Amino acid sequence: MEFCETEVGMEKAECECLTDAAEETLDDELFAKFAEIARNNGEGEVAISGNSANEQRQVFEFILEAAPRCVFGQE
Repeated sequence: MEFCETEVGMEKAECECLTDAAEETLDDELFAKFAEIARNNGEGEVAISGNSANEQRQVFEFILEAAPRCVFGQE
């Protein structure tokens, strides 16, 4: 949350929405990877191409579902 608000510059409600969506969409291991990057102020890398097909699917589902809803207010 803090990284989302301070480093990315998003509103608190947008960050909460994205965090909730990530928890719902990503499995525990993949969510932990993203959380670790956020705890390290964006340092680190989750290389989508290096992940399994299942992880890639989860990331794309998260992006396609959460970004329009959380950031642009589209349902």
